[in-house]
Amino acid sequence: MKKIFIALVAAFAIAVTGCSSNKSRGQPTFVEYKTPQDAAEIAGFPFRLPSPPPFSYKKQQSRAIRGDMVETVYILADDEICIRKGKGYRDVSGDNSSYPVSKKLVLGGVLGKMKGEAKDSYNVATWSKERFSYSITSKAGLTENMVLSIANYVD
Repeated sequence: MKKIFIALVAAFAIAVTGCSSNKSRGQPTFVEYKTPQDAAEIAGFPFRLPSPPPFSYKKQQSRAIRGDMVETVYILADDEICIRKGKGYRDVSGDNSSYPVSKKLVLGGVLGKMKGEAKDSYNVATWSKERFSYSITSKAGLTENMVLSIANYVD
């Protein structure tokens, strides 16, 4: 009985550590880098942000998934604004929420879409061009003008 218990515990330990491995299972995860340029280098493509951004922020975090996606998160006093760029034509925002307000408009020179909780308070903006997809997300919501001022510089 003791041997069976030890064998079961060993098998459980192997199964648990195998699931937590970051190698082949599940989605790849973001790794943090010192600057947006460092993160873009790991992603494997340029990532241009507004400099300075059209808002004041306390902290900036840049992350990348090797060969796939790059993001910079700006932490404000009462919000977080995340700007992403990823390979391919897909929604890279990471926000699957349903929003009552939706609007199509030109973002970054192409047709894009904004979604939000209320008119002129958009939580997600997405667009794709030239083999890349882009997004801007905000927990508190951004005005249309703020989204446009960011989107026109991101590349």
